[in-house]
Amino acid sequence: MQSQRWLKERFPQLETIQQEPQKATYEGCIFTVEGIRYRSRLAKRTPKKAGYFVAFWEKDAAGVNQAFYANNSPD
Repeated sequence: MQSQRWLKERFPQLETIQQEPQKATYEGCIFTVEGIRYRSRLAKRTPKKAGYFVAFWEKDAAGVNQAFYANNSPD
């Protein structure tokens, strides 16, 4: 995965990377550096506007997109 290679190059002290399968299109993962957990996504280039787009979401039990709850999210 492109983003995991980038993370490993930039953070030699990287401890863990946990893929988030439901976010595979955006190479979703949670990684740990020096005991702190972070959530990562690979941004996609937008076809109609200059710049990139990335979304942070999760699916509920019914498979519907929802925002992350702060108490369940990494730093």
